[in-house]
Amino acid sequence: MTKIGIISDTHGGLCPDIFRQFEGVQAILHAGDIGNEDVLIELEAIAPVYAVRGNVDFFGTARMLPRKRIETFEGVRFGMVHGDRFERTSIYDQLIPYFAKDHVDVIVFGHTHEKTIKKEGNVWLINPGAADPRQNRECNYAIVVDVHAGKILKIHDLKLRKVEINDYWFDEDDI
Repeated sequence: MTKIGIISDTHGGLCPDIFRQFEGVQAILHAGDIGNEDVLIELEAIAPVYAVRGNVDFFGTARMLPRKRIETFEGVRFGMVHGDRFERTSIYDQLIPYFAKDHVDVIVFGHTHEKTIKKEGNVWLINPGAADPRQNRECNYAIVVDVHAGKILKIHDLKLRKVEINDYWFDEDDI
């Protein structure tokens, strides 16, 4: 089983407990608006990082980051994009056609700062929300997806302390 941490919109900083929250992940997907190279370096200390460039990513190495990325972990295909090139009011309607030819199982995006975990047809849409600790808002930073043999086993929303299993939501205390 592979555990994948998902984060977005760090804007140059990391929440203090991200190291604890992402403990044991084998990969981290960053959906853009990283802010500076230090964020990537700190995350790399946890696990390999797969990132896309967002609309505030102007630091030196950001130019090498793709705007769209496809990664596969244990047969589960993840499409990644920041989301700034889509209309905010209809972003969900635009994401699935954008990745249609890529045959993804999960679309990871950011930009709106609104945490989203929902399934549209056979595709999961995941936006971890904004993870910028310097702003006066809740630090929505951590989603971990467990994948194995081509299947998504669990989606953990670490901020809300909920776990999704087979399209049903349970409190972690119930499991």
